[in-house]
Amino acid sequence: MISILVALSVNANEVVYASKHGTFEDLNAILITEVAAGEIIQILGVTLDYDGARGRVSIQTKHGSGPMMTWQSWTTETTGVSFRDYNSGRPVVDDVIVGPCQLFIKTLQRASAWQVSYKITKPSASGTTTSAPILLPPAQDAAQSWFVNLQVSSDLKTWEDVQPGQFLGSDSARFFRVKTSEAE
Repeated sequence: MISILVALSVNANEVVYASKHGTFEDLNAILITEVAAGEIIQILGVTLDYDGARGRVSIQTKHGSGPMMTWQSWTTETTGVSFRDYNSGRPVVDDVIVGPCQLFIKTLQRASAWQVSYKITKPSASGTTTSAPILLPPAQDAAQSWFVNLQVSSDLKTWEDVQPGQFLGSDSARFFRVKTSEAE
């Protein structure tokens, strides 16, 4: 028996890594970037130069015409080394926020220069799952047939046959593959 296994791929989301830097001329918040609807942003790191014993900044978000809200605060003990102090003001899941929103930085204590590195994940254009084509090898016998089965797994080890169709949401990841085998 010949079996051909093809695993479905996930959405082809575009991931953009970026960094922005600047100086604080006053106490006003500075726009870092704008996040479009459906995009996900994650702060990767914040570096500060500051005057005095400690520098501190907040990363803030603005959604539409709503108020500015503190997302993360960063504190620096020595020049160039910073750590996240706390999250506040807005529920954050895995330190990410989904757009649309604007992202700002604001000095809270003695910061003079800053650099913010972040990652934006953009949704796939179609929002649908794509897969590689399935190739059934040519056969001399036109009567030869193939079984094509959809399978699902939650751990990529144990696979179960399922009927194609709609699946309800789940709190765990599910992986799908198409298994083809020659009919006997």
